[in-house]
Amino acid sequence: MQAIEQKQVAQQMAIRQTYMVEKAKQEKLAEVIIAEGETEAGRLIAEAYKDGNEFLQLRRIEAAREIARYLARSRNVVYLPSNGNVLMSLPSN
Repeated sequence: MQAIEQKQVAQQMAIRQTYMVEKAKQEKLAEVIIAEGETEAGRLIAEAYKDGNEFLQLRRIEAAREIARYLARSRNVVYLPSNGNVLMSLPSN
């Protein structure tokens, strides 16, 4: 009876080891794919910078949009007009 249990435990351990090896292979493959994607993205960004500064302008717009979203959610932000004195632009009654 004990030999049967030992055989079952050995089979389970072998299956577990096979699973661990396959999981490690998949993780390594995922890392390679991520690295290849980052390399390609870097190449495309460098190419975009060579062609002109439109890409840089797009990045600035995206950054400004993200900052605006952050500030819009903040309760401690007050928007003031940029054309001069705030009190001078109030309508007089």
